[in-house]
Amino acid sequence: MEDKLKSAGAIYDKTEIPDQLNQIIIDKIRSTKPQRKAILIIKNCFIALILAIGVLLIGVNTSPVFASSLYDIPIAGDIARLFTIREYNIQGSFIDIKGQIPQVSGLADKRLEQEINEGISKRIDALVAQAEKDARELEKKYTASETQDGYIPVNYTFSYDLKCSNQQYFSFVVNIEQTWANVFTEQIFYNISLKDNRYLTLEDLLGANYIDKITTVVHQDIAERMKDPNNMFFESKPDLSQKKFDFYIDQQGKVVIVFNKAEIAPGYMGIQEFVMP
Repeated sequence: MEDKLKSAGAIYDKTEIPDQLNQIIIDKIRSTKPQRKAILIIKNCFIALILAIGVLLIGVNTSPVFASSLYDIPIAGDIARLFTIREYNIQGSFIDIKGQIPQVSGLADKRLEQEINEGISKRIDALVAQAEKDARELEKKYTASETQDGYIPVNYTFSYDLKCSNQQYFSFVVNIEQTWANVFTEQIFYNISLKDNRYLTLEDLLGANYIDKITTVVHQDIAERMKDPNNMFFESKPDLSQKKFDFYIDQQGKVVIVFNKAEIAPGYMGIQEFVMP
């Protein structure tokens, strides 16, 4: 073994090293560093882009104020969005109106998009105009009254909820609450097929016998809820054969049937919802 090592050492000592070797190594190192640096820069930019897109999508779909601030920023592709386009904050001695008015953007069918937005605006604007008229009349009556008894200001609250937003469905609800002459809650539901660019029906989602399916689920759920002594319904098995149902689609893609306050149960029970399997 010792002889082999000595022989290898002799060969090494006789080997001539080119004068240019040091320069070749330096040039190679210099040419390699920028490539690695460029790769790192591209990688970091890609990661930053993915994170930015994630933050953008979360912000648009969960924060109306954040989404509204992005309204004038163009976004590539058809992304259905729901954001606050206007806010009401009218307060006075005889009136109290507050809330957010939504607008839809990003639908492929712009006529459908315009129809939805105009419908929401017209409904809210009409209610606000009527409320302002009622407030003026209330003020006149109160001012002219000799006793000047107490009064309840004209009150409206507007809000909206995004229920589902994916590549297939876009579902949301506009809420209108009044607590003046008579307390009531109105909900306007919008369920859109993004594949067909049209309003969805219960028959589309549940089949031709959707009334029977809904009736079965509602009756079963009412029976279950009535096991709680604090719960009360007008009927244990309401007749739903002629009912025009309100509904939305939840994040899991399931149909949720909605009954307004005091529709099938006393007002204290609130809005009743039934999730279809």
